[in-house]
Amino acid sequence: MKILIFILSLFIFSSPLLAQDSSPSATPSSTSIEEIQKIRQAVQEKVQEKLSGLVSVFSDKKAFIGQITQKDEVNIELSYQGSIKKLTIDPETVVIGKNKSKSNIDELEVGQEILAMGSLSQSQTLETKRIVVVDLNTLQPEYQLISGLVVDVSQTTPTLSLSSFADKDSQYQINYTTKTVLVGIDGKKRTSSEILPSQRVSVLGTIDKKNSKIISATKIIFLDPPITPTPTAEPTKAD
Repeated sequence: MKILIFILSLFIFSSPLLAQDSSPSATPSSTSIEEIQKIRQAVQEKVQEKLSGLVSVFSDKKAFIGQITQKDEVNIELSYQGSIKKLTIDPETVVIGKNKSKSNIDELEVGQEILAMGSLSQSQTLETKRIVVVDLNTLQPEYQLISGLVVDVSQTTPTLSLSSFADKDSQYQINYTTKTVLVGIDGKKRTSSEILPSQRVSVLGTIDKKNSKIISATKIIFLDPPITPTPTAEPTKAD
């Protein structure tokens, strides 16, 4: 994308120069200058549109769990603990069955229990990218799914503090180990070094019997894209 923007920038700012080189003796008319400005504006708007699209790709990532109550070719209605969530699906939606093998949307049925991951639209509908068929009986009450914001990461133990999206006043202590599965919303593996404050994650794990705010994570799903480290500028040598 940076290369594309760079090429477009060269095109934008070199257009008048190219026009002058091709006709050194000609004086640009007001009409040609206006046309060049229009081209510049159109290209700049297109670049801005692409950049805005890239920013929105990873915004408002969410994960819902529940039982399918309604389903058609493009919509799913999900019910969980009295709450109804609406999902949209398409042929690109990845479906993983109970046996962890790849399935398809046509095999999903009313009554099945699923974990759905995707992006929340302005209408509060989940644009679903990935669906995993689960069994809520095995998740409750021993297991729980919490989505929230990482507020702190321990520097001494594999522990993080999570502020729940559902209740911002509730914070959970999430313990993880080398056996904890760490993946992005795209299914690609991630590492514990990528767990940082202000990241959004969904945590699936077992609840501590003595403290319901402590969860031992079996799986952590990163809802944000990997952070690209900013290169450190080398100090200039004194003459």
